[in-house]
Amino acid sequence: MKLINKNNDLFDPTPRLKSSPVPAFFIPFKNNEEKCNYCKNKYSETLEFKQKYCKNCFLRYIKCNNNIYLDVCINTNKTNKCIKHDVISTKNIQEWCEYCSEVLYFRQIIPNDLLFNINRKTYCNLCGKLIKQTNSILNYICPDCYLVSYEPVESNSIIKSSQNFLNISIIHLPWWDSYDKCSICHQELKYLTDCQKLSISM
Repeated sequence: MKLINKNNDLFDPTPRLKSSPVPAFFIPFKNNEEKCNYCKNKYSETLEFKQKYCKNCFLRYIKCNNNIYLDVCINTNKTNKCIKHDVISTKNIQEWCEYCSEVLYFRQIIPNDLLFNINRKTYCNLCGKLIKQTNSILNYICPDCYLVSYEPVESNSIIKSSQNFLNISIIHLPWWDSYDKCSICHQELKYLTDCQKLSISM
């Protein structure tokens, strides 16, 4: 996956998905949180990758959205299967049943650990292409459907010892990242806002 220099406002990081008009409150911003920031219910985990999400807020999100905003795989719970549904595996959130559906995984949330089997063939839910099989987080998602971009920014919060402003590169991720630690230096991240994190050691 290559970085793209974001030099105009027309850049779309997820060309096959649209930006949702409804906030995704069902995803934790910090992976070490146990309760939903929005409704205070305990987070559930996906069947694969143990990604945290709030079922209550996810149901609310599904009612307000259609399938063009979310890259998700859903399975029917075989033990709690209701009489209305056969055992299914679907990528369409409109087929969600609050009684028997389970989230297998969210493609837009990078797993905290690489729990997936790199020997298993994985195809992109959006374009159908085979995703390159490596153990890199960046190769968990399709490089054609999720574009990582960056832009140089003059920082007013990080100052060099000479008191000059420091130019830093801001990386724009096309997925939800709930990591607590920097993937490079493994130090705890500092949270600036509910959508910005900073590695202090960088």
